[in-house]
Amino acid sequence: MHGSPRLYIWAAVACSALTAATAQARVPRAELHDALAVAAQKWGAVCTAPPTAHLRGLRSDTLGMATWDGMWDVPSDERDGCRILLNSHKGWDWDRLCTTVVHEWGHLAGHGHSDEPGSPMDPSYAQPYGGCVRARAARRWP
Repeated sequence: MHGSPRLYIWAAVACSALTAATAQARVPRAELHDALAVAAQKWGAVCTAPPTAHLRGLRSDTLGMATWDGMWDVPSDERDGCRILLNSHKGWDWDRLCTTVVHEWGHLAGHGHSDEPGSPMDPSYAQPYGGCVRARAARRWP
């Protein structure tokens, strides 16, 4: 924790207060696609359709959040409109992007935070998820 940005999950109603993505955050579409693929490999299918990922202005202590349409307690395989929102005010590289996407996909899959060393569900970004490190060799972006 020690001042590291925290990863949060909030209900879909929080989306209405989000601002549009700013020009300062740039994430290549191919890298975002690859990060979603790493997350799908880790957690499997979630929601009624594959989650999408978007840049949005979020709180300064937040890297990302997972949202879906409807009630909070909808089972993960019955959720509609699943989205992973990434903070457009943060600097992104492959490790941070991929780990955040895997973390938020984990919330969409119904997982809570974990203090287990090396878990992608750690509430603070301290180190990249191992699956992201293994996928780093194919990066076209830093």
